[in-house]
Amino acid sequence: MEKLDVVIDSVKENAHLIISSFEQHLLTVFAIDSGGVSILYPLLDSQDDFKHCMTTILRQLNSYAYVMVSEAWISKFKTESDILKSIISGEMQVRDLPPDDKQEVLVITAVERGKYYRSWTANIEYTRENERYLDEWKEMVGKPAGGKMMLEDW
Repeated sequence: MEKLDVVIDSVKENAHLIISSFEQHLLTVFAIDSGGVSILYPLLDSQDDFKHCMTTILRQLNSYAYVMVSEAWISKFKTESDILKSIISGEMQVRDLPPDDKQEVLVITAVERGKYYRSWTANIEYTRENERYLDEWKEMVGKPAGGKMMLEDW
C-alpha cells in the first residue's frame, strides 16, 4: 500500500477522535514526501491565503501529495432557490442557515501532485447529550469542484 493510501486510511480511522474531543476541527494537512509525513495546521487569515501558503510549504517540503481534513456545512437547494442565489452571490453563507437546513460534515481530500484527487465526507452527528460523532465515510463521485481551498499542482 502506498503512503498516500496509508495516510488516507489512518485519517478516516482516527477522525472520530478529533470530532468527539473538540467543538470544531482545525484545518489539518498531512504533507507526504519520500521520507515520511509532515502534519500542518495552517492558521490563515482568509481562504484566499490558502493556495499561496500551501504551495510554498509543499514545495519546501518536497511533497508529492497531501491529505487535507476540514469541517464544512452542506445544504441542497432547488436551482431556482433565492437562498441559493444569495449564497452564490456571496450575500449569505451555508453556515448562516437554520440548523435544519444544513448538515455539518468532515471532509477529507487527498491530492497527488498533478495526477488526481479524491474526497470523502462523513456527517457530523450529535447524541442527545450533544456529543459529536461521525457517520460513515462516503466517497464523493466525480472530480470535486476547485476553489480557494483546492490545490492540484505546486
